[in-house]
Amino acid sequence: AGRLVKPLQNNDNEPKDFYYGIDKLIERDNHQIKVSFIESRMSSKILSKKIDIFLKRVINRIFRFKFSEPRIKLVKNEINASDLVISFTDSGSLSLGKLKNIFSPKTILIGGFHGLSDAILDVHPVFRKWYKLKIHKSLLNLDHIFFFGEKDRQNCIKLFGLNENKTSLFRHGVDTSFWCPNKNIKQENHILSIGSDPRRDYKTLILSQNQYKVKILTKINLKSFSHFKHFSIMKGSFHNKGITNLELNNMYNSASLIVVPIKDVFQPSGYSVTLQALACGKTVILPDFKGLWDRDSFKHLKNCVLYKPEDPQNLGEMITYVMENNELKKQIGENARALAVEKFGLERTYIDLIKLTKINKTDN
Repeated sequence: AGRLVKPLQNNDNEPKDFYYGIDKLIERDNHQIKVSFIESRMSSKILSKKIDIFLKRVINRIFRFKFSEPRIKLVKNEINASDLVISFTDSGSLSLGKLKNIFSPKTILIGGFHGLSDAILDVHPVFRKWYKLKIHKSLLNLDHIFFFGEKDRQNCIKLFGLNENKTSLFRHGVDTSFWCPNKNIKQENHILSIGSDPRRDYKTLILSQNQYKVKILTKINLKSFSHFKHFSIMKGSFHNKGITNLELNNMYNSASLIVVPIKDVFQPSGYSVTLQALACGKTVILPDFKGLWDRDSFKHLKNCVLYKPEDPQNLGEMITYVMENNELKKQIGENARALAVEKFGLERTYIDLIKLTKINKTDN
């Protein structure tokens, strides 16, 4: 709920991954449900509010905080006019909880989190106790809290003393009709890695290789590794609209391997890239890290390849082993596509969204 930024569109050139099941919800109710979107990065024409947003952004960058109250205040009226508000970003969710008192008591506030467990460790030790308290108070003010990874959920329940019944798991799925193998794309002999999440571990990937060419699409500053000649930074950024989803699809299909390097964190980092690549029938190499979001589904050397997190030598060994065994790589890719279709389609996201719409108000 909130300000309508853009309508849902039936466009074969765009995947439906990040509608989070809302398109199916609207179809199910014959468009009787009114759904709109809040753009969390929107600005204001009012100078004082623009200054507030700017200062908050500077503070967040310096101290690595996740609150963004000035932006949420911009859509206060839209929130108060809504029966249910669901935030799919960590900063938006924390801000909803912190600002609860300015919203209508009738509006149900639901916050989603991609990596809350590790948020406190991001800030300077001096501020951690205070920051933990601020997060705790915000969480108490939300009517429901959902997480994209079970390990992150369980750790946050302990870390913040949450009522487990007030939490749930939201399982991300991908559009397997859009993300699919494309035999018309010529496969090149290189490794592809994509993502700008701070949990990405490009250091381990870069140090693992002196044999195969690595292409990385990211906004993360990797200038300190510029003397390593076996990797290159691809021009363009998905978030800055430098590339389209179709181009991204072609990147997956043209690569020999997809490596999703992640630090050993609780955050379920890398799930969208991993699932998109699996759906494209690619061999995906990712770490067996603490936040691996569906451990039961991932089978080493069957539908993916797992390596020891933050271990360049082990990652390098896994890459070499698969690159030198084309038949194994082909089989893993086929199994990866089958896994994506069977387990990671959009239906599971829709099911979890329906559960969220049935949440009632809580007394905090």
